[in-house]
Amino acid sequence: MSIQSIVVIELRGIDNRNVTQPIASNSRSMLAADRGAFRSLRIRNFRLYFFGQICSITGNNAQTIAIGWLILQLTGSGTMLGLVTAAQFLPLLVLSPLLGSLIDRFSKRYILMITQLLGFLVATTLWVITAAGRASAWEVCALALVLGAVNAIDNPTRQTLIREMVGSKLLLNAAALNNVLMGVARIAGPGIAGVVIAVWGIPHCFFLNAVSFLVILAALAMMTNSRRPSSVSRSNSRSLRSGFRYAASTPDVRWGLILMALVGTFTYEFWVTLPILVKDVFGQGSSGYAAIMMVMSVGSVAGGLLLAARLSVRRAQLGRATMAFGVTTIAVGISPTIEISFVTVLLMGGAYSAFVAVSSSTFQLSIDEQFQGRVMALWTSAFVGSTAIGGPIMGWIAQYYGARSALVSGGLVAIAAAWLASSSMHTQGIKTDSRTTPSYQASR
Repeated sequence: MSIQSIVVIELRGIDNRNVTQPIASNSRSMLAADRGAFRSLRIRNFRLYFFGQICSITGNNAQTIAIGWLILQLTGSGTMLGLVTAAQFLPLLVLSPLLGSLIDRFSKRYILMITQLLGFLVATTLWVITAAGRASAWEVCALALVLGAVNAIDNPTRQTLIREMVGSKLLLNAAALNNVLMGVARIAGPGIAGVVIAVWGIPHCFFLNAVSFLVILAALAMMTNSRRPSSVSRSNSRSLRSGFRYAASTPDVRWGLILMALVGTFTYEFWVTLPILVKDVFGQGSSGYAAIMMVMSVGSVAGGLLLAARLSVRRAQLGRATMAFGVTTIAVGISPTIEISFVTVLLMGGAYSAFVAVSSSTFQLSIDEQFQGRVMALWTSAFVGSTAIGGPIMGWIAQYYGARSALVSGGLVAIAAAWLASSSMHTQGIKTDSRTTPSYQASR
């Protein structure tokens, strides 16, 4: 959203009733006083969402591990496992840009309630067919495709709902805390899945994930609408064509999407190359890989907490965060021993967390609010959906040229993308040193 002349934020009293009030330019003292890494959790809606998400995302991570084990048990084929993974990401690449207009048109909270209900039905179906011993690889693949289609609208809706709940002033803090949540879920989810699979079996992972959807559904139901319905016309201004035209004609949005597509396709695919590095280069088994992933998640949580303490972010920091992500990815790729890789992976986890939070918040704050759903759907397609393309490419590089080459090349792409986007923005007169938090001016 471009910086507006009037900024309205929500103030919640002790009784948690919502009050909206214009804030004048002399309210800097209020902004300075509102400090603390967890300050956005003071907002009731975001607090409900945050703790509901902890359960839901942990359950999703446990289900992802269970799906992988189930496919390997049914087929023993790495190719089939790759197809199931692609089925979960391909809809985000293809469908997200087409569904973005729904986010701008309808209540984001209601959209999420529908997607969580659909996710609950997918998890329940997986539980029923696996418990009955009737699951086939193609049925699991089909359900993964359905889940990917649900995530195609769920993922960008989550991004935009966070801004709607906390406002522009707290968006960076909320985005950073959201990454902390993801890091915690990446630690807890696989751990819970391992215990549940070993003690009770794969079907119980799907059952637990179904229960976790009920938690986030309850949290969404308890939330109140935090913003009045938009008065923007629902005709041409909400069309797909106008969203694409806006993204293409706005330089900082256009170059931001290019940067996210490059990083998402090549650098973000460390999820594919790290297991190969651990197995083929360091000669470690599943325990070594689990340790690496846990260290990276700890770094992600630490990076998110450090970023959450900041009050604002500058556009130039997106370039620096991208550079840091690229450099630390290269450092992981050239680590001579697994002991040293623990240090570099820790740093990479922090850099990755900072990159995602900074990119999401700066991107949302630089776009017009009426196009937010459509543009964030493009962001999701560029960054997350590109895994459907980048995963096989980086897997091929790792297979034929080694995991080190894949990680180093991914890091170099991030550095080049940051340089390209920054230099292009300078050429077109975009001020990369300007703050992306809103300016506070007298109401008119």
